[in-house]
Amino acid sequence: MCDELDIKILELLQEKGKIGYDEMSKILGVPDSTVHLRVKKLEKEGYIRGYPVLLNPEKVGMNRVVFIMVDVDPRLIDDVSGRLGRLREVTEIHEVAGDYKMLVKLRVNDVKDLDRFIKGMLMPMEGVKDYSSFIALNTRKEDYKVKLDLEVINRPRPSQ
Repeated sequence: MCDELDIKILELLQEKGKIGYDEMSKILGVPDSTVHLRVKKLEKEGYIRGYPVLLNPEKVGMNRVVFIMVDVDPRLIDDVSGRLGRLREVTEIHEVAGDYKMLVKLRVNDVKDLDRFIKGMLMPMEGVKDYSSFIALNTRKEDYKVKLDLEVINRPRPSQ
């Protein structure tokens, strides 16, 4: 179970990943030992998966965002998603309902890289039947923060 202090800590960590316990304790008005114990608890309980650095994709040569709807043989969806997940261009994989079975987000440098990806990596994969790609012209919003609601967080969930 989470409380208001946990939510505030999670929000601070999402906003300022490098923030120290001492600075958090000043902002929150609680001892830094309390912040430290709470963060460790949130990590142990799986609320915090890690502390990644958010890079500027354009600075590292990954200028284009592409979404690809992939039609996959349903018997091979786990295998295909596993192989796609190991490719450096792929940043997200979602199983979806509808005519296509997967939505894949990737970043490439340019259209030539996209062509290479589709022809050399995606289409040769066993289980991939068809695809439809969408190149983002502009990214208007890209936010990796999770919006937090105490009531939703503490709602009982069915076992998975």
